[in-house]
Parts: sequence; C-alpha cells; structure tokens
Amino acid sequence: MDTLTASVQYGDFKGEAKADNSDHDDIKALAARFGIEGAPVAVSFYSGEKGHQQVAIYTAETGGSFDDIEAQAKATGGTLRVKRHDLEGATVADLLKVFKRFSVVLRYRYPTVEEMVYEPE
Repeated sequence: MDTLTASVQYGDFKGEAKADNSDHDDIKALAARFGIEGAPVAVSFYSGEKGHQQVAIYTAETGGSFDDIEAQAKATGGTLRVKRHDLEGATVADLLKVFKRFSVVLRYRYPTVEEMVYEPE
C-alpha cells in the first residue's frame, strides 16, 4: 500500500498547493469525461523531462458522500483507502481548467530554514 504524497527523484524543492473548485467545471466532471465512477477525493499530476505528463484522480473505495468518507476515516484512525485512476491522454492544463484558482509554492530544501518571509510589493 502506498501513501498519497508528492515524489520526485531528488526533492530539491518542497512545498504545498491549494486550489478552489470552479463554478462551471470540477473534478467530478473531469472524472466523468474519463468514465470514472465514484467520489473524487484527490488529484495528482506529474511533469517530467521531455514533456512527459501524468494526471490521476483518486476516488474513495467505499461510499461517495461526505458523511460516508468521514465515517470511514474515523473508523480507520484517519486513513482513507482510495483508488487511483490514471487519465490517459490528459495534460496538466486539462486538470488546471477545473479549478477557479490554483496556487503552488515550492521552496528550496535548506536544512535549517523553517519558513521564508518577504515584503509585499
């Protein structure tokens, strides 16, 4: 069993991402376009050398409602079992279209730097 985390070869940068659903298109609609049934609970994408891109949607293994998912997580101490669906032919651009806003911050992995601050322009 693998844990859903970001992974690259060297990990020179680390960070976080946050996104807002679109009002017009969303992850459920993208999943449906690829014939995926179930409740999408996570997405991932990978971009590698020579333009290689990989997009995946993860669905909950049991139940699709918010309450079903919460109940499963409570019963397992916070772990949710999910199923990975690779979206063959999908690009990162296809994935980004289903978000109203998408923000990523990557910081170089200095061993002793806990946070970075800056003066807004």
